[in-house]
Amino acid sequence: MADDKFDDEPLNTDNGAGRPPQREHKYSTADMKPENPWKRICCTILTCLVCIAIMILISLLMQKLFDPPEDEDWSDDAVNATDDDIVGVAGALTGAAATLPKNMAFIEDVCSEARIGEDDTAACEAACTPAKDCCNPYSGGGNSTCFEGEQTGCFAYSKCHSLTGFFDAAHNDLDRVCSKASLEINREECEQACSSLSCCYQESESCVAKHFEACLDYAACQNLKEDSIGVAPMDLDETCERSSPVCKRECKDALCCSDPNSKCYRENFVACLSYMYSACTGHSDTKITVAPINSRVNAAPSNLEEVCSPKGLAEHGSGQCQQACSAAACCWLDGASGCFGEDPLGCIEYQRCSILNEPNSAADVPVSPVRSATISPEAESSPGPSSGGTTTAPAPEPTSAGTSTTPAPSAGGTTTTTPAPSAGTPQPSAVASTEQAQARGFRGIPN
Repeated sequence: MADDKFDDEPLNTDNGAGRPPQREHKYSTADMKPENPWKRICCTILTCLVCIAIMILISLLMQKLFDPPEDEDWSDDAVNATDDDIVGVAGALTGAAATLPKNMAFIEDVCSEARIGEDDTAACEAACTPAKDCCNPYSGGGNSTCFEGEQTGCFAYSKCHSLTGFFDAAHNDLDRVCSKASLEINREECEQACSSLSCCYQESESCVAKHFEACLDYAACQNLKEDSIGVAPMDLDETCERSSPVCKRECKDALCCSDPNSKCYRENFVACLSYMYSACTGHSDTKITVAPINSRVNAAPSNLEEVCSPKGLAEHGSGQCQQACSAAACCWLDGASGCFGEDPLGCIEYQRCSILNEPNSAADVPVSPVRSATISPEAESSPGPSSGGTTTAPAPEPTSAGTSTTPAPSAGGTTTTTPAPSAGTPQPSAVASTEQAQARGFRGIPN
């Protein structure tokens, strides 16, 4: 076998003596051409394009598998109020021939603050015609029957109230301005946007029944209430229609609204209604229902606003207000004794009764016929005992022998002795205390 020869070491010339033979260098890169850098660049670009193409194909496949079929033709985005083939979420929830077929986005556009402000009301009037005699349960004519079947649609049509001219339509950006996250950054901006209808979310002087549709339009303002659940985002209806996991997560915030007898339902009623529109019912564990109006309490008397106003309490005392509110006393009770969940709309109509719980109102001293009978008119108008007035002594305490003792009158006074009550006879003061407690029991119905 021939000896290996290497270029980097000297050849072995001593016939095997000394160092072992080494192999001669056989290959060399001296004659190789340098690699073209453009080849490497082109390969890199080609690899990126292939990866992008694969990602696009995967995205199209996922969209085809998980997105719902497109049933509407949205190629023409021009607003056309008479184009009844535009059926939104609200219409889809109640059927193809729904009384209120438009979705909230459509109504938000044609009845926007900018359009109404420019007297461009034709499209809004045409779109809102079906809701005109349907979406206010407090208006006469049996409209509550329509509202019972179109509660979801009526929330979408709430901006139609702007046609009355009493209040401007809520700004289309109100949902963002008054979100819980935005309130932590700039609460004043939301308060300013809601200032015209602050009565919709304030417990005192609440106007939900008086301006029901407007308060639904300004529903995002409910986030200004302390310890309230967040109002549903405007796009939650679309999220729930896609059966997205986000739907269940967002609707979980309103899970307490599923119990009409809960305190959460009573204190966040308008916010709960926003989740009803967003289709949480049927797409999550949150199932919200609203009983027909006046299903438990009678309609509020016509003089309720007058007798329960500050002026009415100052002139007549709280007796007339208590009498007017007595039919709805159960609306303020918790647990099984309460009836707000059985008739939330009817209870809200008695919102004026909350004035009985205000500390500075005339309700602090409720008018009690029983208590008034213990003091004669002469005693009320006469001077005190020290100046010779006539007073009625407090009821004597019975002794063990059945007799009673009467406190001695002050100098110059005349004392009328009241016989001791027999066992089992109700004390007038106890009756008065019960009536006073009943008056104190009226708590403002939170919106």
